[in-house]
Amino acid sequence: MDDFTIKVLKVIKKRGPSSCKEIANDIGVSAQKVAAKMRYIVKLGLVEKKNGKYELSKAGESAIE
Repeated sequence: MDDFTIKVLKVIKKRGPSSCKEIANDIGVSAQKVAAKMRYIVKLGLVEKKNGKYELSKAGESAIE
């Protein structure tokens, strides 16, 4: 996993369910950059999108422990 993916996962772990905009604000990048990365992270099964927000899956939690 690259550093940006790890940062995104850690933000979601800290914040709980989060939107791309919320994650982007915490990291200091554009929401578009986060949205592009989220499509990849969802395909990996590390996060799940529920009610417009992203949350860590069990695999995502394990990946950053």
